[in-house]
Amino acid sequence: MNKRIILWILLFAVGGCGGAQMGSERTNSLLVAANGIIITPPVGIAMGGYFEPDRKASEIHDNLYARGLLMEFPNGKRLAFVSVDLIGLLSYDVNLIAKKLKYDCELFIFSTHQHSGPDTIGIFGSGGRDEKYMENLRARIAELLVILSDELKPAKMYHGVVYGRGFSRNWRVPEEVDSAIDVLSFHNNAGFIATLVNFGCHPEALGRQNKAITADFPGYLVNEIESRLGGRALFANGALGAMVSINADNFKNKDKGFELAKEVGSAIAEQAVKCVLTNSRPVSTENFSVQRKRIAIKLENDSFRSAILSGTAPFSEENFDGDNVITEVGAVTIGNLKIVMIPGEITPGLGKQIKFSANFNSPLWHAMLIGLANDEIGYILPIQDFDLPLYNYDRSVSVGRQADPMIRQTLEKMLGR
Repeated sequence: MNKRIILWILLFAVGGCGGAQMGSERTNSLLVAANGIIITPPVGIAMGGYFEPDRKASEIHDNLYARGLLMEFPNGKRLAFVSVDLIGLLSYDVNLIAKKLKYDCELFIFSTHQHSGPDTIGIFGSGGRDEKYMENLRARIAELLVILSDELKPAKMYHGVVYGRGFSRNWRVPEEVDSAIDVLSFHNNAGFIATLVNFGCHPEALGRQNKAITADFPGYLVNEIESRLGGRALFANGALGAMVSINADNFKNKDKGFELAKEVGSAIAEQAVKCVLTNSRPVSTENFSVQRKRIAIKLENDSFRSAILSGTAPFSEENFDGDNVITEVGAVTIGNLKIVMIPGEITPGLGKQIKFSANFNSPLWHAMLIGLANDEIGYILPIQDFDLPLYNYDRSVSVGRQADPMIRQTLEKMLGR
């Protein structure tokens, strides 16, 4: 029997994800659309993710995508999530994309942080950013948002959480790992529209020697979910900072390569599908709000400053004032769910503190944390540990010691702690 048919039988057998059956009547006014668009760069482009001189793409192994999810809530407000198969996207680019929007919408663009795509930041190797590619990238994402607006349809929303214990490891502080795999799913009588998977781990299965363009394990992950459930799948990274990576010891394929990427992506997808079918709960969409706060973080990193002042990493007065990097944090509330938006790579310890703050007001609330959201400011390290030898490398790719207190304290106030 076809796998998709088996999955649908199981879905109805458990009452449509944890006892919530998909009936013929529309029980809420949520409208949803999901789609994707190719953003693959040309061969020869400078690659990002490792500080390797002259690391340029020699071939295309698989396409990179921008995958979008648009939600319109009963109050008429819209929320768009866009997951991009990139090392990171600066607020400079996100702001330009937002200005192209043809409709009112709360927009969050987050990168999967795979290390086998183009250098979209401008600090890796000697190639720098390809501004022609970046201009086309921004146009493609804007095009995707138009497509989504034309495809909205009624749907129900579900959330579940499982745990990928042993999938990742923290090379700095081994006991600090956030193994939660949060899964959002959206479907109607016609089938699944979208599945969003949130898990914190560096997509580095291919390693620094790889010169083939690939989405790494998130690409295999979303392909597996789409083949099993249908609809579109998106991957959102979580608390992956300093330095949460694949725990190859717990996989059959120990060595860097496409086999490891496929195994990791498939393992996370397997857990996500089980969560959708057996461990998800309906999310009320009557209560929807978004909080955003712009913050200025003192730039202490001389390499970052040189990249900005030389024009290698682009900036405008919206994201750099000469002394401070200007970025934003956000919090999305949907029913009893909070989704916290972090503009970089936060450590799991700090991430868990933020999740606790989001849960503080009521034990019924659940918090997700999405990293690299609307910006990539690098590692966000605990201020009390910032100068430890343990973080010698991590400091070199961090804005500075004030990133932790500025982000955490702003979010705690925002979340009512």
